[in-house]
Amino acid sequence: MSERSFHLVRETRNPILAADPAHDWEATAVMNPSVLLDGLRRHMLYRALGEHNIVRPSGKLYHTSSIGYAQSQDGLNFTRRAEPFLAPAPGDSAIGFEDPRITRLDGEDYLFYTSVSFGEGGDLRVQIAGARCQDFANVTKLGLVPFQEIWRFKAAALFPERIGGRLGFLYTAGADSPASTVYYLEADSIEDLFDPLELAVLDKTAILSPTAGAGRGPELGAVPLRTSEGWLLIYCPESYRKEWTIGAALLDLKDPRRVLAKSTTPLLVPQEDYELEGYVDNVAFPEGAIIEGDELSVYYGGGDRGVCLARGSLKELLSSLR
Repeated sequence: MSERSFHLVRETRNPILAADPAHDWEATAVMNPSVLLDGLRRHMLYRALGEHNIVRPSGKLYHTSSIGYAQSQDGLNFTRRAEPFLAPAPGDSAIGFEDPRITRLDGEDYLFYTSVSFGEGGDLRVQIAGARCQDFANVTKLGLVPFQEIWRFKAAALFPERIGGRLGFLYTAGADSPASTVYYLEADSIEDLFDPLELAVLDKTAILSPTAGAGRGPELGAVPLRTSEGWLLIYCPESYRKEWTIGAALLDLKDPRRVLAKSTTPLLVPQEDYELEGYVDNVAFPEGAIIEGDELSVYYGGGDRGVCLARGSLKELLSSLR
């Protein structure tokens, strides 16, 4: 059976969150939100670009990034804090924190994000970092996920429930390149993800890989969502041009290494001014998704400058994938 067309519908008030010049740490842009549904509240963590640049040893400039927090009762009108939720501290080797993904597992909230520092020769060293947070107030950094290869590891998330008693973990390797690939692994504990000896022996399975000729491979988007048909993965598909779109895939509930289906056409492509032009042009990057009844809400970064929202029927999306 061929896939039936499915498209998300944009919120007319997009972007729903924009840069705030009153706060220097988010005065340039806000983007890439992760949203956790907690009863009637929606907790949002997002990437924020500050107004100051850092000069890299190579002479290039880098906009510093922090992670901001906002909450909402209706999923549309968000109230944010004046101070960053998580930001590099003096003496910290990192110069920026990017693209958070928040998961509630076993009654605790875990955050995985991208930590950026200077590598040899002034290149940016991009790694996955993790933290545990309580009531979105107290944050305990857990450190870097110590992959042996240091090659643009980013975009990581925990599954919101255990898979056969183990932790399910997704991440992107080789991000922003033709080799970009989404991997799945399982661990016995959170601690195993931060132990270099334990991490090295865990089986890692590529579940979303690029095809020949792609200019950029797929990248993990939102935290996986449980549905009756499987784990729904809202992600950024591969691209043959400099464009970031929104796609969907279904993973087996008992064995997420099995990809049951994936969209062959994007659920949303950059078309609006706030997506076509920005800090980076042609961007609709999904990083947050929640399900309420039959409504799927996808939160994404538009043009790498604002937080946006699009919605659709979960039933219709699953039918299109089926």
